[in-house]
Amino acid sequence: MSKQESNLKPLVSDASVGLRNMNRSPSPSGSDRSSVSLNASSSTHKTRRKLGIRSMRLESVGTNLGRLLPTHLISPRQYANQIRRLRRHDKTTVFQRHSNFEDGYLEQYGKTTLPKLCEKLIELATRESTRDAAEVEVIALMTNDPLICFMMRSSITASRADGFTYTDKFRDSILLSETAHRTWSNLLGGHFSDIIDEESPVGILLDTLTEPVYSPHSVPIAYLSLALSNVMEGRALGYLQQVWSRYLEFLHDTPFDSDSRHMKHFETHVMNILSSGKPLEKFMSKDQLSDLAPQLLRNPKIYSKIFSSFFAPPAIRVHVGRKRHIPIAAFTYPGPGYLSSWNLPRASSFATSFGESFLRTAATVETDVRSYVIFHAGEVVLFNSVFIVESWMALYRLSEFVMSVYRHGMGISCSLKDRLPESVVEDLMVVTKTGLNYANITKTNPSESDEANATFYVSHVVDIDRYCKDAIRNAGAFSKRHREERNLLLDLHSRFLNKVEIQNGFYEESYIPQFANVPYLRRFVVNKTYYITADCLPEPPNSLKHFVKDHLQAFTVDTMLLDGHTLICLRAGGQKSPFDSTGHYPILAGYTPFGHPLYIAAVRLDDLWYFTIIADRVSFVTYTNEVGEKITTSDFFVLALRYNPSDFILPSDARRGQARSGAMDPTGPVYWLRLWPKKDPEYFDDHRLRRDDRLFERFLEELSFPAYM
Repeated sequence: MSKQESNLKPLVSDASVGLRNMNRSPSPSGSDRSSVSLNASSSTHKTRRKLGIRSMRLESVGTNLGRLLPTHLISPRQYANQIRRLRRHDKTTVFQRHSNFEDGYLEQYGKTTLPKLCEKLIELATRESTRDAAEVEVIALMTNDPLICFMMRSSITASRADGFTYTDKFRDSILLSETAHRTWSNLLGGHFSDIIDEESPVGILLDTLTEPVYSPHSVPIAYLSLALSNVMEGRALGYLQQVWSRYLEFLHDTPFDSDSRHMKHFETHVMNILSSGKPLEKFMSKDQLSDLAPQLLRNPKIYSKIFSSFFAPPAIRVHVGRKRHIPIAAFTYPGPGYLSSWNLPRASSFATSFGESFLRTAATVETDVRSYVIFHAGEVVLFNSVFIVESWMALYRLSEFVMSVYRHGMGISCSLKDRLPESVVEDLMVVTKTGLNYANITKTNPSESDEANATFYVSHVVDIDRYCKDAIRNAGAFSKRHREERNLLLDLHSRFLNKVEIQNGFYEESYIPQFANVPYLRRFVVNKTYYITADCLPEPPNSLKHFVKDHLQAFTVDTMLLDGHTLICLRAGGQKSPFDSTGHYPILAGYTPFGHPLYIAAVRLDDLWYFTIIADRVSFVTYTNEVGEKITTSDFFVLALRYNPSDFILPSDARRGQARSGAMDPTGPVYWLRLWPKKDPEYFDDHRLRRDDRLFERFLEELSFPAYM
């Protein structure tokens, strides 16, 4: 016996152990939450009454069960329900039965009746008329109850169940290796937390699902579904996550058709994940689901619940009324459980990723899933999905574009020609027209509901940034006669001007994480040389050590207060794409001795940001890394304003910033204020700066007045 097998908690030691101490009843903790076992509603009481057998005399059945209850009068479900009653499945949970199966409950008559019931149910699985129903019940009972699993296997190995041959695949499924059954039972019972220095059970569990020796994998698939449907924690949850992740890779890499046993149960697995409350990002991420897009779209009707859960058409919920001064327009997703809390970015990430994966791998000429669905008409499941709704898919794609530009830090091209892809402009047009249909210029008195809907759509275009707003304002697809009216409507339906509260859209999440986490920049001017940093000193750190009190006039520090929504990154670099400030509002870092402007540039290496300066029409930048090395690169960004300063019409607009008399080198609403050596009287009074400024000033004091002076 291997070390791994010796460490695993045994399923049962022998037949006597399987029926020992059955008079001890575990404390009930609710109903069995297994989604694998069938929720049978038929009653064995009715069957016994038909046969003239009083319910209180069941103990007399014993070994004469087959004679008293003829199999042609009793269905597999009725046998299975009687087994569940004897094992008190309505009083115990799956976790209880697997965590301490020896501590089960059986009255005296059950000790003889239960094995016979198991034998009869197995025999029904060998008969043509009852095979399918009996197999379902046998698998459900085996995976839900380790004692029943032992009895089922014992009945076959001892040849007490008639009808099986040695080539029967269902027989082979039941007779999985003892190690496989024990490992799944330990996972469901949570025994792994008590085992020290064990080898990982992940390999064993995965083998039962994927290796041909376990074909047709009926029992392991049921075990997996049961584990996914139950609340787990600790190491057991970690093992399950690894098994599931690798199983998804197996499904993706293996060319299964939709009728395969693996894919046939995939929807059940996914719905169990949703119902159990497991973290979706760990058990069903957008990438994991989209990897299986070709298999799922091969026969969508088999996976109707997946499509209706992950790809349902959303809605805009509008709240208006006398008691509310400000109407609300909220993105609402109709998915089950956790999915009902999805916002626009979350829903769009799943739908767009899924569609792109399918189009990338499928042999089709269509350029989007909507065109594919329309061209290959006939799938009702897809016609009821979001993929067929042009306005929502356009908004979904815009959401992904915005997340890419800001949240993922990809920025946009600084080139006027390549600034916005044509596909993005087309989506901007679709969403804008949808919004303007609610705020039609021919309507004299649009309702509050129409205004709220119009603001939801239009604001998701004009409030992305100045580049998207300019693209839609200058678009020639609109009627020239109404150009001025149209642009006025666009302005009036900005979230910053219209009195409508937008909820669950993508604006809140369309920020640059670097400036949300560190909401300021520092400007060090050392002997008229500029250094730009975030929350650190210029590299290398010892570059400031020679500055003492007599040299303070050659050393100043300024601060620029930012937030994640203030800036945009302009992608530049290389001889073909030098930085060109035309049409942008790049952030001023200072000026050269000849009065030419210098701007703030950034180099990103994974999650690290290095800041430096750049002049106009330059195709490369030089920055200093954390070990003091100077590195020149043509792959960089230039920081610029996200919005036109002229758009800040209302005094209450949060984007305006606060004008201060000591502001230096302003770029619209952002500017530098002196921190050192003498703090500006109007320096920022912001809670995001107080702690960092206090520590930084203390450091500068110690640097200026060393202990030896």
